[in-house]
Amino acid sequence: MTTNIKVNTNGNYVSTIKINGVEAGSVGPGTMVEKSFGLPHNNGGPSVFEVFERPATAEEIEASKAASA
Repeated sequence: MTTNIKVNTNGNYVSTIKINGVEAGSVGPGTMVEKSFGLPHNNGGPSVFEVFERPATAEEIEASKAASA
């Protein structure tokens, strides 16, 4: 079974996710946006999950509003 980590963002923020140093995707902006990320099987070794949060750009905010309309 794979372990999943759920990332939630709220408001005008975007979180970029890296797993073991490789970009896995991003979440946000929007109201209570969530996305799950699966951790790879590392044969018992550790997985490193990094979250980088930043303010959303004006373009990302407008695209989010258009997608939810």
